[in-house]
Amino acid sequence: MLTYNFNSNKVRVIFGDDDEPYFVVEDICDILKIPDGRLSDEDKITHKLNDEQEIIVTSEFGVYELIMNSVGEKEFKRWMLRELLPAIRKTAQIKSFRSQELIHVLAVQKEIIFN
Repeated sequence: MLTYNFNSNKVRVIFGDDDEPYFVVEDICDILKIPDGRLSDEDKITHKLNDEQEIIVTSEFGVYELIMNSVGEKEFKRWMLRELLPAIRKTAQIKSFRSQELIHVLAVQKEIIFN
């Protein structure tokens, strides 16, 4: 889980198995000062942190839905769209590149060992 800060508020982000970012709904709603009920149930995903703790997360689309449903916090909207999302995309690209690089290295090692 990565934690970003916006004006002393935290925005926690996890990456799914698909390397897509998922945002903690509570964090986004706290900053936007809206109830999490503004997010449709189909965009809420329960994520297990451990055996006892779960959090509700949403995709990038869900964040857009929350932002569109809020009236204020223009500064947060700008920060989210201009800074955080591009940074997360860059992180995901690096993560994906490293995974592909690792697969290539393992394939080469397998070829060396078994040939």
